[in-house]
Amino acid sequence: MDELINQKENVSEDMYSKYGFYVENNSYYSIRDGGKTYQWSNFSMTAVCNESECGLPKRFYKIENQNNKKQIIVLEPKDFISLPEFKQKIEGLGNYVWLATEKELAMLKAYLYELTEMCTERNS
Repeated sequence: MDELINQKENVSEDMYSKYGFYVENNSYYSIRDGGKTYQWSNFSMTAVCNESECGLPKRFYKIENQNNKKQIIVLEPKDFISLPEFKQKIEGLGNYVWLATEKELAMLKAYLYELTEMCTERNS
């Protein structure tokens, strides 16, 4: 499997070994046994920041689909609790489709949470 990952351009071996996926064409993928590619989504997300105001955490992400349509979205921890919650939130935004299972969602959540830093407070 490492051999297949090495053949992909712009794929981080560290990310794949830690989280089990890679990003290609603004989509998440993994390699299944036998070398078959498994598409998780038609979009990718980039962590922007985490804001905790009055004890209610919100995480800001840039989401971009395979057609290069992008926007900034806000997700709360409850949006990652279950697959139906996540799909309802993401797919309600437009052409952003999650194709994988809850197991893959847990890996994506771990990846995004690790990369999300606290927002800095702006003084007005």
